Amino acid sequence: MLSSRDVKEALVLGNALKGNWSDYEAFKTMLRHQKARIASLSDLALNDLIQDKKRLLAYDTATLWTLEEVRLSKCRVWPHMGGRKFITGSVEEAAALFLQHGKTDDRLYSMAKMAEADLFSELPIILFRRKKSPEGFRIDDGCNRAVAIWLVGIRVVNAYVGTVRADLNHSW
Repeated sequence: MLSSRDVKEALVLGNALKGNWSDYEAFKTMLRHQKARIASLSDLALNDLIQDKKRLLAYDTATLWTLEEVRLSKCRVWPHMGGRKFITGSVEEAAALFLQHGKTDDRLYSMAKMAEADLFSELPIILFRRKKSPEGFRIDDGCNRAVAIWLVGIRVVNAYVGTVRADLNHSW
């Protein structure tokens, strides 16, 4: 079982590593540096780095956090993820839509190269179980990573999985 701190550290780490990476060694160095920096933060300092207070509440009050192997086909992305108005649906659907409508210079292509080199294995995506479909998941953080991973043929990933408290409506 995980603590909400583990999950919040993953969220902050994912945000710290956003960018258009093409240098694998620089990415690995930055990953190690940011992991150590974030791990050294106090709980209060870590919470301050999470801008969305509704998300922070959902993470802190989730009834259970686990690390699981999850099939990406069971995961839904945020509608319009990364500002791409044409993307919605499951990771599989999002990947297909991206291949049809994405721009050739989109950072998802460099992320796919990072996924192919297994550089995201230390950065699990963050999921919530879907209330209407408990065998399905909603990606709370890591939509771009999930689609990039799908694009290179990987179908199962490690993910932090939480269950949102019933009285919270943390969804899109």
